[in-house]
Amino acid sequence: SYPHCWRCKKPVIFRATPQWFIAVDHNGLRERTLDAIGKVKWFPPAGERRIRGMIESRPDWCVSRQRAWGVPIPAIHCGSCGHAHLDAEIVRGVSRRVRTENADVWFSEPAESFLPKGWSCPSCGAQKPVREEDILDVWFDSGMSHAAALERRCRTWPADLYLEGSDQHRGWFQVSMILGVALKSASPYRQVLTHGFVMDGEGRKMSKSIGNVVTPQEIVGQHGADVLRLWAAACDYTNDVRIGPAIVAETVDAYRRIRNTIRFLLGNLHGFDSSTINPSDVSDPLDRFILGRLSDLVRDAVAAYDVYDFSTVVRRIKDFCAEDLSGFYLDVLKDRLYCDASSASSRRSSQTALAVVAEQILGLISPILPFTAEEALESWGRPGDKAACDVLKPWSFQKDARLHQVFDQIVRTRKDVNASIEKIRQEGSIGSSLEAAVTVRTSGEEYELLREQESNLAACFIVSACRLELGAPGVREIAVARASGEKCDRCWKYVPARSAALNGHVCARCAGAVQSVAGVTP
Repeated sequence: SYPHCWRCKKPVIFRATPQWFIAVDHNGLRERTLDAIGKVKWFPPAGERRIRGMIESRPDWCVSRQRAWGVPIPAIHCGSCGHAHLDAEIVRGVSRRVRTENADVWFSEPAESFLPKGWSCPSCGAQKPVREEDILDVWFDSGMSHAAALERRCRTWPADLYLEGSDQHRGWFQVSMILGVALKSASPYRQVLTHGFVMDGEGRKMSKSIGNVVTPQEIVGQHGADVLRLWAAACDYTNDVRIGPAIVAETVDAYRRIRNTIRFLLGNLHGFDSSTINPSDVSDPLDRFILGRLSDLVRDAVAAYDVYDFSTVVRRIKDFCAEDLSGFYLDVLKDRLYCDASSASSRRSSQTALAVVAEQILGLISPILPFTAEEALESWGRPGDKAACDVLKPWSFQKDARLHQVFDQIVRTRKDVNASIEKIRQEGSIGSSLEAAVTVRTSGEEYELLREQESNLAACFIVSACRLELGAPGVREIAVARASGEKCDRCWKYVPARSAALNGHVCARCAGAVQSVAGVTP
């Protein structure tokens, strides 16, 4: 029950000594500090309640320490009556000496050297000056860092953001606020962001003795800095966070998904002039749908960045890459990108959409994955393109609400179609989904929505043919059969009859695409 030193584990010895204090109720300092706290943005918001409660109940601040060296308290004691004098002119003189020499000057020079000639104690008139031996609490130094860093170096005050661990509500955040209000009647920061601490994979505090320490250098050396940055951004930093081999492996997988998505985007922009991207050139309904979803992503991610909600940014980007792009759009788009003629308007529409998506995703990931973004820009032929990585650049796309309803329904139906095709595939009736012909029989709003893009259903379901039929109310059926016709050797789709061109091996679309290539004779 007796207090022990946290560092050396020995019992604490108590002794009575005179101390210097800052009276937190002097000149309304406590109330003014509480008022300033309310003008700061706190992330998470609970930080405001925490520091407010500490300020409301805190005692006077003991700012003196009995240590061998530190920043001196430049007070003069009278050797006769013992009265302590903290005179403003003396303090300024000591400050000038420290600035030109160093803090040791207070302890190495006699007290008389800091006083005007003929100085005498204002209390008793004696001429026996004795310098103060106590130093300032190091928290006073920390609390004044805003003056040294901002006023003297940056010539700007206050700071935009203070960032530290959640324990600093009673430390750096608090003392900085008290001194800022005392000196300038305002908070030295506009925003405060606090975070938890890093634990091992099992939630234990890292300790050398336990051997569970994970160093940043280990992760950077094995996986690169961007993986470590992605892990940090994906964490809910408002609480203590965990890191270990399994967690790092999950982060590596997420990083690869994002990186591979970017590789696919850039790989399919070969031969496309991305210097003047114009979203209005996007004409295909599927392309306009994905740009609308991209607009939602940019809106949500930028809003999350504004409040330092990095985990939401990471989650939204991951979901967009995995579900909207890889899970649907890019999967459907492969046929058009690989098989349409390079000059076809449908392919150019898709490449324009891909360029817009690539530009916006690189902008969104650049604060979190800067090396990946820079590498992608160099690969794209746009090194140093700040416009392509400006996460604050406003961007939006005029969404067609009805079009999004239609494609949302197509995505939902596609999942059921894929499940039906997989069942037939396991039976051995077909191999690739392009060997299938699908019939979707439905009713009501689902039928009306699907009918608006009936001609695109086969492409969206990646089958050779799709027929939409109106069923009885409440009836929903998906029938899968083997596609009839002849298989195109180029796109692998089954068509009623192949083209006579190119020895009859390809469909009419593929024949036209091949014939459009310069230097190729049908």
